[in-house]
Amino acid sequence: MSKQMSHSAAGVSSRSGFTLIEILIALGVLTIGIGSAIALFTSATASHRRAIDRENAVAIAEHVFSNIEGALHHGARVEELVANPPLEAVERRWPGYGIEIRYGKAPEVGGYVDELLVEVRISWQSRGMAKAERFRQIIVRSRSTRLPRLSP
Repeated sequence: MSKQMSHSAAGVSSRSGFTLIEILIALGVLTIGIGSAIALFTSATASHRRAIDRENAVAIAEHVFSNIEGALHHGARVEELVANPPLEAVERRWPGYGIEIRYGKAPEVGGYVDELLVEVRISWQSRGMAKAERFRQIIVRSRSTRLPRLSP
């Protein structure tokens, strides 16, 4: 068996195939590409987790506001809501989230609307750090609103 070699004009033999430096460069480019993809997936996963936590916080706040509004429309007083907040179903559905409710009076305009300012603070742990979101809503306490008389 004889090897076939071609000789260049300078007398140096050349073979077909990749050299060691070409393989090292290709491996370097591949390593950079894989490292970038891993970094992208890591940041995307963290971003997704933050989005899920915030989406849960919004859902919890909406549920709390709905429960408070329903209780007020069925005759509950603010003192009763402070003493016994309607959170049992919320805490069962979303464990691991802390819920803090504050009540205040909304500014009255002419004394015609009986409104309650409700602030809900949702807190949770994410990657060992405390996170929180705060939501505010004005809830009308009475079923019907007394409107001012218009003079003809």
